[in-house]
Amino acid sequence: MIFFRSGKSCNGFSLAEAVVALAVFSTAVVLILQSFLSCLNALKIYRSTSDAVLVSENKMWEFSREAERTGESDLQREGRETCNGIVYSWKSTAQRDSETGLVMMTFTCEWADRQGKPPRDLMFRKYLVFKKNEN
Repeated sequence: MIFFRSGKSCNGFSLAEAVVALAVFSTAVVLILQSFLSCLNALKIYRSTSDAVLVSENKMWEFSREAERTGESDLQREGRETCNGIVYSWKSTAQRDSETGLVMMTFTCEWADRQGKPPRDLMFRKYLVFKKNEN
């Protein structure tokens, strides 16, 4: 037995409604993906910056321990370190204050996150105190 409905059915969506719904959904997906990619980019920048801070702290600690051990305040050095595939170029300089005897160490670290982007850099300053040798 076959049943036929009389009149038009109003249970489905029209083609226009489906196209509008698809456009709204597509726009929402694109916006969410752009937001996600921006977060990933910010995370990559944060990671490279925290690696640069780690490299800088390690080198500054190494130089200050060496200066304390040897009593030498000549901290003019430069070099390169690689961390997580990124090359960090660093430079250390020092100036002794003749009045106070303090040595101000300046440490700069520079790296490039991506090709074509300008390099990023950090600069730290640390004061070193040398104990006077009393004989």
